[in-house]
This record gives sequence, structure tokens and C-alpha cells, in this order.
Amino acid sequence: MHNSPSRTALLYALLFGLLAGFWVTFTHMGPPVFMVIDAHNVHHDAPADAAFAALTTVLLFFLMRYHFARQAEAHEALRRCHEDLEQRVQQRTQALNDEREKLLGILDAMPDG
Repeated sequence: MHNSPSRTALLYALLFGLLAGFWVTFTHMGPPVFMVIDAHNVHHDAPADAAFAALTTVLLFFLMRYHFARQAEAHEALRRCHEDLEQRVQQRTQALNDEREKLLGILDAMPDG
């Protein structure tokens, strides 16, 4: 059974949120040896970075939920079309078999010669 679009989006958003939170924590409290540019040129604002990561996570959740919901709707529509096509093929096959039997009956009823 597949996860619901909301659950899948939540899992991806939480994963992103954890990674973003780790990154914010690491860049503000981690060893400065990993800094690419001089520490004097970097403006550290941990609350703003954390708020940005949280807002991005929430936005990502809603966008992904929308995308996964549309994808699930498209999948369901495709499944319904496939079922409809299968039913129409069976009906057409039955109609052709009926016509074939009818024609064979006519041919059998005709006198030879």
C-alpha cells in the first residue's frame, strides 16, 4: 500500500528540515576550519537562518503535498481509463464473436453447391 501524498510530503519535508537544521547548527557552532571565507566577512545570524530553514521546510511540505496529490489523482485517472478500455475491449470482442457465430450459422444454413 502506498503512502498518502501528505505523508510522503511530510517525510521529505522532515528530512529536509533535519538536514537544514543540522547545517544551521554546524555552520554556527561547528569548527571554523570548514569555513571557506574569512570569519570576519561572515555575518552569523542563527535565529534568522533557523527561521529561514523552518519556513523553507514548511513551504517544501506544501509544494510536495500538492505535487504528490496531483500525481495520485493522475494515477487514479489513468487506472480508471485502463479499466474502461479493458471493459470496452471485452464488449467489442464479445460483439465480434457474436457476429462471427451469426455468420457461421448463416453459412452452415446455406445449401452447398
